Amino acid sequence: MKKSLLPLALLAISCASQAEEGYYFGLGYNISTSDQNDSKTGLSASFGHTFPLGSTFMMSSEWLYTDLGKHNDYELSSIAWNLKPSLPLSETMHIAGVFGTNYYFQESSTDKDNKFGISYGAEIGLRLTQNIAVNTGYKIFDAKSELSSMYAEFQLRF
Repeated sequence: MKKSLLPLALLAISCASQAEEGYYFGLGYNISTSDQNDSKTGLSASFGHTFPLGSTFMMSSEWLYTDLGKHNDYELSSIAWNLKPSLPLSETMHIAGVFGTNYYFQESSTDKDNKFGISYGAEIGLRLTQNIAVNTGYKIFDAKSELSSMYAEFQLRF
């Protein structure tokens, strides 16, 4: 009896993990602050894929474009590749770390200083339906000046 339930249990676990797996497209709004204490707003767009990482955790790999606004006379934006390991808190809520490699576009009227850098942070997400989710989080960027950003994102999952 126990041996016959083992394959059924494994199938149920794999189906539960696959329910969260899939691609997503997101649009976000962010408020970024630099070391000069000036706050700017911007928009972001992301495309990613979420997949199971063991029986409990999930991992997302995403490409993200972010407009960070003008800080210290520089217009800042970035293209990032992020890894987001997440832990489900319930069937509809998760917390995640965000770790990214960024290419920063940094331009002023007299200088253009594009460079690679990193970003890191944390987010909390809520799945509203099977195909719609919202996330909010906080990230720190290693750009021309130290930047931090709070963001809210709307995701369509498919």
